[in-house]
Amino acid sequence: MSKELNLSKLREEINKIDASLILLLKKRFKISEAIGKYKVKNNLPVEDKKREKEIVNSRIAISGLNKEFISDLFNLIFKESKRLQRGLR
Repeated sequence: MSKELNLSKLREEINKIDASLILLLKKRFKISEAIGKYKVKNNLPVEDKKREKEIVNSRIAISGLNKEFISDLFNLIFKESKRLQRGLR
């Protein structure tokens, strides 16, 4: 029974962390939309590969996690950010 209780507590922690991650992503995408509005107003392109590469490299450096995982994660985030920004045009 004690193992089940520990597993339940650990799963509760995971659920809380997941909820926090989702809230942070929503906040990030709101900022991305604001950036998109700035880009539209100033006639700037949505895509900035140099900036994306800088972000991925800096996040890999601070994460201590698998490089491919961090790269894949941020590429998904960039994909959604660009989708949102393109929707503003």
